[in-house]
Amino acid sequence: MRGVAWLAAAAVLVWLLALLMFMFQVSRSEEVGRVYCDNVAILTGGKNRIVRGVEFFKSQRPRNVFVSGVHDKSTLRAILGGEKGIAGVNFIMGKQAKNTRGNAREINEWISAYGLEKILVLTSDYHMPRSLLEIRRLSSHTKILVGSVKSEWNFQFLLNCLKEFHKIVYMYLRWFPERFAHGND
Repeated sequence: MRGVAWLAAAAVLVWLLALLMFMFQVSRSEEVGRVYCDNVAILTGGKNRIVRGVEFFKSQRPRNVFVSGVHDKSTLRAILGGEKGIAGVNFIMGKQAKNTRGNAREINEWISAYGLEKILVLTSDYHMPRSLLEIRRLSSHTKILVGSVKSEWNFQFLLNCLKEFHKIVYMYLRWFPERFAHGND
């Protein structure tokens, strides 16, 4: 019985250390506006992602902007806060994605369609690690820069981090059989 208790304690310790490493990674993500790239992919869903994305491309003027996971009825004018567009910016709205895996598929299709070699991914800081894993899994040939929308450290942020951490654990558990079956490629 004592062996089971030690094993449970070790599992909790490993879980806690992994969660702390995740939180450290989130806290160190590069904030939007400090990195520039001509090709920007914005993932919808979190607080201030679209607002910060619009601020970024109004000030930085990238050539290509792709917003993934846009609601079916959304318009460019609504996303841009009433403006019809931004001169010189190729703005595309992806309306198929319903989750992060869907975002990765949409972004990969955009990368392939335009032959992009480098993109900047913009999403919430707590959402960035999982988003990058999903996107890199499909677009391993593309250099991916990070532009995080920084969250306020509060109880909701901690809950979001906890959810994202467990989604990443689940994602690895989902991928493990694939990698095992196909080798380590």
